Amino acid sequence: MTRETNTVLFVLAGVLYNLVMMGLVFFVVIFILARVFAPIVTEQVGQILMVVALLASIGGSLYSYYRLVRLLQRKIDFDKYFVPLFKDGK
Repeated sequence: MTRETNTVLFVLAGVLYNLVMMGLVFFVVIFILARVFAPIVTEQVGQILMVVALLASIGGSLYSYYRLVRLLQRKIDFDKYFVPLFKDGK
């Protein structure tokens, strides 16, 4: 495969990974919050906890993607297999 194809596949896999991880983290956080706080909080606080769960899922998925890319960078030479997404303005 060419470097361009590898780059496109890597970006698509990264997007898919982020979406799956975001959904997984969101449902885990919602499950935990529902078990812990459901009997003792009002509906308004529950809505705030949903926003907290959403932000936690976004942060958690991005952090796990960051760690995965760092691990791959140690094992794979990205310059050899991928085209840079952004070029220098020189």
